[in-house]
Amino acid sequence: MSLDDQFNKSDGSAIAILDNALFKFNKKIATTWQEKTHRNKSDLEKGLYLGSSIALGTYVANTGEFIMAYPALASASKGIFEALRIKSTKEEEIMWESKGLPKNTMKYLNVSLYGLSLGQSLIGATQLAMGITSGSPELYHNALNNLTNGLGVLSWISADYMSKSDIGTPPPKKTKETYFGKS
Repeated sequence: MSLDDQFNKSDGSAIAILDNALFKFNKKIATTWQEKTHRNKSDLEKGLYLGSSIALGTYVANTGEFIMAYPALASASKGIFEALRIKSTKEEEIMWESKGLPKNTMKYLNVSLYGLSLGQSLIGATQLAMGITSGSPELYHNALNNLTNGLGVLSWISADYMSKSDIGTPPPKKTKETYFGKS
């Protein structure tokens, strides 16, 4: 039994199954990142958090919806300070339940935001394609709004899922073999 099995348990409810599926999906992305780049998953998390902050900040600057400045700042803080990142689903659950929220609130929120931001990103990509074919500046503007907000939230939630996974250290880089020995 791994640490993930102990600290990211599923009670069998629909929301827990969806949350666990998103957790495993993002864990697989982080594992693949480590295998391909030989860099720690915390580097990927940092990039996603800071990218999210930039995307959400762009959304705020473009739309004037200053309420989204709070998630942008929170995401930037998590990108800069690794200690602010959640280490497990159990830790997250305890933290929010101690503040008075009902059980599984964060699972509902994470799954909902993941789905909504994925949908918004797809709508933005569609609007961008339509803007390219039609040349409509309004479609470009709408595409920018939907893509920056959708991708900003999506990368933030993905980084949160990745920070909860325990995948160890990346494998060492392999040395290149040549006909005359190691290079």
